Amino acid sequence: MVLSAKGTKKRKGDGGQVAPCSHKRKKLKAGSASASAEKTATQGKGATTSPTGKTVRKTGAGKATTCKTSSKAGAGKATAGKIVSKTGAGKATTGKTVSQTGAGKATTGKTASKTGADKATTGKMVSKTGAGKAMNQDASGEIREMEMVQSLVEQQAATIASEQPLSIEEVKQACNALVNMHVRLRKAVISLESRLEEVRADNVKLKQKVEVLETSHAMQENLDKRTVELNQQARVQELERAILAEEKKQHAETVEEDKVAHQAWMRDRDATLSELHGLQRENAKIGIYFETVTEWISKCRNAEREKTDAQNGYNGLQCIRANLEKELKDSRHAEQDLERENADLWLWMRSLDASCDVEIATNKFVSARTAAFQDMSGRERRDFCVAKYEELYPGHGDDLDCQMKAFTYTRNRICHDGVIRDVSHEEFQRKGNDIREMLADLGAGTAPATL
Repeated sequence: MVLSAKGTKKRKGDGGQVAPCSHKRKKLKAGSASASAEKTATQGKGATTSPTGKTVRKTGAGKATTCKTSSKAGAGKATAGKIVSKTGAGKATTGKTVSQTGAGKATTGKTASKTGADKATTGKMVSKTGAGKAMNQDASGEIREMEMVQSLVEQQAATIASEQPLSIEEVKQACNALVNMHVRLRKAVISLESRLEEVRADNVKLKQKVEVLETSHAMQENLDKRTVELNQQARVQELERAILAEEKKQHAETVEEDKVAHQAWMRDRDATLSELHGLQRENAKIGIYFETVTEWISKCRNAEREKTDAQNGYNGLQCIRANLEKELKDSRHAEQDLERENADLWLWMRSLDASCDVEIATNKFVSARTAAFQDMSGRERRDFCVAKYEELYPGHGDDLDCQMKAFTYTRNRICHDGVIRDVSHEEFQRKGNDIREMLADLGAGTAPATL
């Protein structure tokens, strides 16, 4: 606002129109321009005072006056007697608080929540998501507010000057009030700019924290996936352990059954050996009987020499001799029978040993090459050996098969049919030796399986 030399006042933004000083001047009271300007300059951030003495609330980026208010979304227009209030996306009300949802919410000294684009607080932490920082809008709103207050004061002063010319003293007071207001507004702008820098620094820190949280979230997702995989592996391993435990239990039961069968076989063998030892003792007794008979023969001979001396007892001695000779003959027959039985028992024992040796060799070969050994019958074990022999010596598997069948047939006759004296034990033992040699050759030619 500039005064001309003729005492006229040139208004800013009205095209250079001059208000002459010849108009009648009315004395301003409490609602004059100087008082209005002074109130406006000393009002602070919470509210400003219009030229008519009423309080205007500030919301967002603009001012509302008691004059006619026009709402502008964009740049805005200012006309004499009308004040344009601009609030971001823009609503302005007279004497009320304007809330903005979408572009931002800003309040002085309070927290503004933004749904959609921003969240902003004045003097607190500002988080920017979407459109921008609400604090920037708050600072720009403060600047626009200051400009509008200055424009309002100038318009009111121009209006008063055009209608009611003022004195030089009143104009000076108004100018001083405007200067003071400008200084305060400048300080407010500097304070807002420093606060804006702080908010920006806080925003950078928050961004860094968000990045750290996103990284932690990704790591947590990877850990969750790994946990799921490990849980699946643990379930699979638990199932495998259960299967192995069941197999171990079954194997233990089979081993226990085999142990019982082996103990029974050992008892049978001990009984057979005990019987054999008894026969051997009987044979030793026969030797004693032979010595006795020899002694009696000697006595008989002595009696024959005494025959002439004891003619009366000759007949008796002859009878005794005949009886002794008969006993001797019977003893010799008994000795021959025992020797024959001993030979039969010896052949039987050797045949049983040969049968056991073949069975042990077969079981040893099969158990070293298959895990299903305990579940296989004797016939299946022999077939397994024949199949392996055929793989090692193609075309010769029938030889081993025939040998095993003949050996098994003879063994069954010896052990079960009671025809021990009707079989050829030498041939049976020779076949057993041949089978054991073939199995030994087969074992040397095939490697044991990994069980």
